[in-house]
Amino acid sequence: MVATSLYMFMGKMPPVSFPENTIHDRSPFFIVVMIQNTIMSHMTSELQINHVSGTSFNPWHNRVMVVNLLAVIFMWIADLVSRKTINIAFPLNIVLICTLLANWHYLFNCVYELSKELKIRVFCVKPIIKKVDAPELYEKIDVNG
Repeated sequence: MVATSLYMFMGKMPPVSFPENTIHDRSPFFIVVMIQNTIMSHMTSELQINHVSGTSFNPWHNRVMVVNLLAVIFMWIADLVSRKTINIAFPLNIVLICTLLANWHYLFNCVYELSKELKIRVFCVKPIIKKVDAPELYEKIDVNG
């Protein structure tokens, strides 16, 4: 979370000093807060799944957080190399979209895995066709016609 706060000080117009009078532009500050909220919701759901399954939580195994940390480092280096000429809004939007997609992917996979373990049908629309093992039905069928 501290690393994503570095987004606030990047770019030719950092999100911290973005003017509030702009009507049509969405503030990059909002995007940074959304990225942080998405990462926190992902970590919270992962903690809950770990609690239910009895596994230990390791934040370095959280791919969403690690990828965002790498994105912060990459954007910070790019900002330093370009001498603060990067428009930060576009890369922040890409990071936000990727974080949201990863979060939804994780949640759908968790629901699918839990429903599979509990034998609950969640994402299924077709009925279950059970095999009937009834030899008396096969005896009555005349194959020769």
